[in-house]
Amino acid sequence: MTTPVRLSMPIAFLIENLRTSGVSDDKLIQIIKNREFTFIVDQVVDSTMNFDERIQTAEELSEPWEEAIKEGYSFKFLHLNGLKKLLALRFNKSDGVDYSQQDHKLVGIHLSSSEEILLHELIQGSWTVTKSSNFITITPKY
Repeated sequence: MTTPVRLSMPIAFLIENLRTSGVSDDKLIQIIKNREFTFIVDQVVDSTMNFDERIQTAEELSEPWEEAIKEGYSFKFLHLNGLKKLLALRFNKSDGVDYSQQDHKLVGIHLSSSEEILLHELIQGSWTVTKSSNFITITPKY
């Protein structure tokens, strides 16, 4: 098993937001390469995101966004509000509805086994995922 590439939050959230449109990863790569966001902007969760600015940042930072889409990735760093945003974009989970915050941890999250594995891979650098009963708790590693 190879180590996934690591992405900064702005680039990872660009990918996650674009994925909410439902287009395939191959189509997503073409959209990003061609910077043709106009037809997809009404299909994403956050239509106010500046896609061009984020992909320009990715290029300036040499972020391996295409490899991340194809092979998976993890966050370089992810703060609490970023974690909540990830849960909303990738897993359609909302604070106060699908889980609750207790101090600096999130509790009561129900995910499938495959979603739990994916979440762990995405946030492994900053957070710990533990399971009890049918729910998971996410706590900071610091």
